Amino acid sequence: MAESITYSINVSVAGGPRVSDSRSVSLEAYDKVNLMVPASTPPSGAGLEANIQPGGQGLAKLLVITASAYEDMSYRINDATTQEIQLDGPQFFSGEGGVGLLYEPPLSDASPAPPTTLFFYNGGSEDVTVEVLVARDAVVPPSP
Repeated sequence: MAESITYSINVSVAGGPRVSDSRSVSLEAYDKVNLMVPASTPPSGAGLEANIQPGGQGLAKLLVITASAYEDMSYRINDATTQEIQLDGPQFFSGEGGVGLLYEPPLSDASPAPPTTLFFYNGGSEDVTVEVLVARDAVVPPSP
């Protein structure tokens, strides 16, 4: 049975333009990961590992990452040696194009790997709670 996630985005500039959108995403499964990233988890180490997509099939349709604090936070995708990404605010990736930005190497490569694991780092002096929400299909489509 298909599930549905609805999201809304509303960004406005004081005295200026406003951009908003609201969508509903049909999905077969979702995963929510809550984890505490200990203080002084440096990006030079292994980081705190979070599995976000089983099987590595590239079935994610939506990925949202939030944290209780954003100062000195970062993450890496699929491997603790890939490029470090700053987690300096809530991050929202929607659709094949949005989630595709997280493929390692990037989606334009001939054989990209979908994001399956995130490694979180906290260079601050306080523990930080991170939440990751992934909406995805659960059934791998048959090969043509």
